[in-house]
Amino acid sequence: MLDESSVSNKVYLCSDVNAEQFEYLAKTSGRLQKHIQVVYACDMAHYRKLHAGGKLKRLALRIRTKIWAALRLVWRAWKAPKGSTFVITTSPFYAVWLVTKLKRKGRRIVHLFYDLYPDAIEVLKPNWRNNVVCKLAGRVTRSSQRRCCGAVYLGEFLRAHAEHRYGLADGSFTIDVAADTKLFQEHKPIELHPSGLVRLRYGGQLGHMHCAGLLAECVAKSVEAQGASLEYSFYASGPGVDIAHPILTKSGIALNPPAANKDWRKELVNYDVALTSLSPGGATVCFPSKTYSMLAAGLAIVAICPKWSDMGRLVIENEVGWVVDNSSWPAILTADGRRFGCSNGAALSMDDPEYLAQIHSMRNSKAVHHDFLEVIQEIVNNPEEVLRRRQNAWKLAHNKFNESWVVENWTKVLNEAEKSSHVL
Repeated sequence: MLDESSVSNKVYLCSDVNAEQFEYLAKTSGRLQKHIQVVYACDMAHYRKLHAGGKLKRLALRIRTKIWAALRLVWRAWKAPKGSTFVITTSPFYAVWLVTKLKRKGRRIVHLFYDLYPDAIEVLKPNWRNNVVCKLAGRVTRSSQRRCCGAVYLGEFLRAHAEHRYGLADGSFTIDVAADTKLFQEHKPIELHPSGLVRLRYGGQLGHMHCAGLLAECVAKSVEAQGASLEYSFYASGPGVDIAHPILTKSGIALNPPAANKDWRKELVNYDVALTSLSPGGATVCFPSKTYSMLAAGLAIVAICPKWSDMGRLVIENEVGWVVDNSSWPAILTADGRRFGCSNGAALSMDDPEYLAQIHSMRNSKAVHHDFLEVIQEIVNNPEEVLRRRQNAWKLAHNKFNESWVVENWTKVLNEAEKSSHVL
């Protein structure tokens, strides 16, 4: 444990729910040479318990994560010693804005974009794009950007999209979520499973951004076509569960609640392939953070997502799995000419007046089903290729997205924050 008295500046990691990534970052406090304190209103186990409850429990959860979390953060920021740095997530989205309004000097704010709330509203409610709620959320986000000494994004596309819409913070960084690779150090995939079955797993949030219905349909069709060679396991929570559950049940697949962190980490090494999904709109909002734990455990990834998304690029460029494209657009072009996605085909420009309306457009579901079945057929017919991509996944996580990488990147962010002139 780092002696707090030996550190000149404290770092507070703040969110509504105690994120696994924050726990991991706090473990590195000695190497970061910072005293790190995690500030949150609800731990993950309690969050899941309340979310799975009735209306009153869900109401209590919303009060705790949307109101109590913000009040707790403001109080902590008010009492924090001069020179402290606050790394604050976008959950709740107005948390950063509230802290920037405090009339206290010597606080530095780093905006950690776990999701883009204004864009999430637009994905869920397309007709609200010019609604007062969306406009207000956008103004809050832009104001937060102007007042922060730094912003951290989970991917290069998310960074380009957010900065195009909401402007630049004083410092701009992209840091992948990463995972505690030490937990899987002894589990490098070296051989095929003796049963001959391909074991596929979905684990984590199944929310509005994850095209739950399309994912479930693809899985159901693959069971119909290749069922004898596949073994699916689903562990999920979120609003998408109600959509996916009846589709999966008809195919004989149980949809289980998420396991505790220590349990699902142990179970990961028993699988070959991890499933993940993002709608085109969802790819402008967030990144499925558990992907990096799947890579660290040596699972190949099958991602139903746009090829231009950060998820799509991660999988394709590193050959750690397969991408089933669900976007109508093969590529996205930024204002400065940077291209995300396929090199061929027409690209949607961020400067296009119809960019926001068009970027959410989905491919025909039958085309997505067809491509998913082709991927599953390749997986079943070429187990050696599955093993190769699993090994690539393990190497990527352990050789690149390891603790040294996390420390190096966050050291840069925190050091730049300390030198920034944006001090509140």
